[in-house]
Amino acid sequence: MKYFKKLVVMILMLLCVVIPMKVEAKKIDAKPQMVDILLNDEPDRASVYNINGDNYLQLSDLAQLLVNESSKFNFNLDKKSKVIEIIPKQKYVFGYYTYRDKKNTPKKISNNSTKLLINGKTHNLKTYLIDGNTYFKLNDLASLLGFEVGYDQKAKKVNITTEPIPGVHQLGKLAWGVNLKSSNHPSWADQVKDFVFENNGGTISLLEVEDEIVITTYDSNYKKLASKKVKRELQKFGVFYSGEKYNYISYGATNTEESNKEVIRIVKYDKNFNRISAASIKGHDITTTIPFNASSGGRMAEYGDILAYHTSRERYTSEDGKNHQSQLTIEIDTNTMQVINELSPFQWNHVSHSFDQYVTMDGDATVYLDHGDAYPRSLVLHKKTIDGENEVLSFFDISGKRGANVTGVSIGGFEQSSSHYLVAFNSINQNNNYEYTSFDLVNGDADKRNVYVYAITKDFSYSNQQMTKTVIANYEKTKLYTTTPTLVKVTDDKFVVLWQEYSKDLIMGDFKYVYVNGLGEMTSPVRTLPDFKLSNVQPIVKDNKIIWFAKDGKRKVIYEIDVQ
Repeated sequence: MKYFKKLVVMILMLLCVVIPMKVEAKKIDAKPQMVDILLNDEPDRASVYNINGDNYLQLSDLAQLLVNESSKFNFNLDKKSKVIEIIPKQKYVFGYYTYRDKKNTPKKISNNSTKLLINGKTHNLKTYLIDGNTYFKLNDLASLLGFEVGYDQKAKKVNITTEPIPGVHQLGKLAWGVNLKSSNHPSWADQVKDFVFENNGGTISLLEVEDEIVITTYDSNYKKLASKKVKRELQKFGVFYSGEKYNYISYGATNTEESNKEVIRIVKYDKNFNRISAASIKGHDITTTIPFNASSGGRMAEYGDILAYHTSRERYTSEDGKNHQSQLTIEIDTNTMQVINELSPFQWNHVSHSFDQYVTMDGDATVYLDHGDAYPRSLVLHKKTIDGENEVLSFFDISGKRGANVTGVSIGGFEQSSSHYLVAFNSINQNNNYEYTSFDLVNGDADKRNVYVYAITKDFSYSNQQMTKTVIANYEKTKLYTTTPTLVKVTDDKFVVLWQEYSKDLIMGDFKYVYVNGLGEMTSPVRTLPDFKLSNVQPIVKDNKIIWFAKDGKRKVIYEIDVQ
């Protein structure tokens, strides 16, 4: 009996023992894929993992996707607290999208929890750790960053919608193109191949130089109305000018053989770009081997029936065996399309080398602006009055030896008020301790420049050098860099100076602008538009708005600033 009781107790104890069962963790099914996205109605793509029907992606990929939108952000990881700080409205400096295809299945995946700090508030998000990288649910990030996410079942696309940025209008995708101003300054001006101009009837057109010249017209809401192509008439493009009654385009051909063939042709079009006539200029007339050499292509201006074209050229071989570069000035009677000024190797307003050229018509007077590196080594104005008087004024001297291509200067605009000529430019601190060469600025940084506007009285001469010199922005002792400024005329006493900041490693920063009066003096605080980008397109003023467009990779964007 005694043994029987012990046996019963042992059996009961065995029955109470829980035998552990091996329970496998539920497998996480993560499918890698490239998902098609409509970002504010523009097509894009992103690499994601689809987990339980939701899209998960890395912060870096989303930051790159939204880099040009109102919901853009940057982020930093505090390694000590392991908290990721999200910085809204700050530009993300990206590398490349993460790419995952169907064959690239994850090797290791686990549940995770991540802390995000946004505007001082901490958020705990359920995330996944996939092959050592953290993946966030797209919908979770949307609620935190202020954009909407939807899914188009029929089109099988993810729709992402952000708040519109005032003054920014998307014009669609490009195959590829860039016309942004940079803080990396070459010795001479870059060729300008993009233009915006106003038409009769309130529409605007963009002219872009490709294999052909493409003119696209938009209504006031930037809806595309029409597109037209114009074939280049000669190999090289010079410049486009929208005149009061007609449009003009200059073309050029190389002439290294130094023959008397046609080297420059200036074509006159009606406002619908139907060809009317042309001026033809031959090699011997202008002793030119390469037209528009080492400059932006030049600029045009008109007064009545006179068209002034101020550009550059490489000349015929000189006695020293070299082909020297200098300005080239052509004046045309637009009724006959005949050249009416003297064409010679050394014109009255000779500048060599001339690395950028501007022109304005001040009534009957023609005023030319050049960026010279030798004869003279300065920013220089030449003025020709209707009675034949010629005046010259070097108003900003450049240090260094004559002919050293590096000058540390670039011009960004030339306009006139009722009493002054205004020149917007940037420059290094012209310091004779630097050694200026044709390749570098020894002991100095050729890109560390300040922004200036100089206003020169219209009645200038060597005995009357009255100028108003305004420092618009000083970057000399900062970590920031600047583009060449852009100058926009609103009225005879109201102008706007535009420029863009960059970091030392060429990362684009804030867009800046300020108002100046007819003396070049600042009349407003410097204002910032962090979502805007400055291009080499000269803006127009229409309906009390400053308008230009920019191409940045695969994006073409119209920018507007309301005139204050």
